[in-house]
Amino acid sequence: MDNYLERIFLIFLNRFNLINRKLFVEIGIFEADVIRKLNKRYRGKDLETDVLSFPMEPQSGEKLLGAVYFCYSIIENKYEDVLFGFCFLFAHSLLHLIGYEHNEEMFSIQDEIIREVFE
Repeated sequence: MDNYLERIFLIFLNRFNLINRKLFVEIGIFEADVIRKLNKRYRGKDLETDVLSFPMEPQSGEKLLGAVYFCYSIIENKYEDVLFGFCFLFAHSLLHLIGYEHNEEMFSIQDEIIREVFE
């Protein structure tokens, strides 16, 4: 799975001309109860979800774009192909990290990234 997520990240960095900034993203995989607590604390929603993304303001000299936290059990139940689920959600989350909201443009970009990885 690491190679797929790395490929998605490189496609993303290239698409948005961020490749020279040497950015990184924190990735975590958590149990549903932990995701629910994080979702309640930071989003005000007391429910489990497949992924949470948290954009971060880099401190002086840091290159952290943000954090993406997955819930394996929800992804496993939601997607027939778990690898595809992680990849799709990672591409989706990266776009949130740079300010995209749910709209046609965002969905189009995430689909383009996924097509490039899986073709």
